[in-house]
Amino acid sequence: MTLIKCPNGHYYDSSRFSNCPHCGMSGAASVGADQTTVPLNIPDAPQPSNVVTEPLTVPQPVVPQPVVSQPVVSQPVVSQPVVSQPVNVTVPIASDDDRTLPVTADMLDGMAEKPAPVVGWLVCTDGVNKGTDYRLHQGRNFIGRSPEMDVCILGDNTVSRSSHAIVVYDPRSNVYLAQPGSSKELFYVNDKLVLNPVELKTMDLLNIGDTKLMFVPLCGEQFHW
Repeated sequence: MTLIKCPNGHYYDSSRFSNCPHCGMSGAASVGADQTTVPLNIPDAPQPSNVVTEPLTVPQPVVPQPVVSQPVVSQPVVSQPVVSQPVNVTVPIASDDDRTLPVTADMLDGMAEKPAPVVGWLVCTDGVNKGTDYRLHQGRNFIGRSPEMDVCILGDNTVSRSSHAIVVYDPRSNVYLAQPGSSKELFYVNDKLVLNPVELKTMDLLNIGDTKLMFVPLCGEQFHW
């Protein structure tokens, strides 16, 4: 770069401008004897001695990794057996020393209502249930097709569903009786129509619908409950 001074005292770079860019005057020809071309020496900028040049780190592109799904393996469900535990119920029971004693399940089973003792049987000798025996207990034994009957005669539609006939055992007098039930249907003992209670004897036959029942007593003069 070469600086010259125009007649008006302006300095400019003659390598770039033929005339002064400030006033338009031409170069050093119109200037006095002191007009000289002055080289412009621009010293280099000092470099700091403690500057450490760090390497430029270029971030690497992030490459997405493919997601691989793992197969789901279902585990078999193993059911554990259910083990029932005995139930201990505490019920106050008066003992000799007035202590409260625990009642176990075995004791409760013993306290359950027991079936009435058998006092005789009716055995089917003819009909759809031939060979079947039916237990009799003390008091009244209702005969019919319903499962609620004491003597349930299934499969014979000629037998009334409820209380076709009744067999009674009286433990006080040790006597067996047969009498009509609440049904309108009739029945017979030894082929005789029964309209009122009749006493039953060993091997008597009761005709109820198409079913014949033989009476076999347990209690008598030699034994009774």
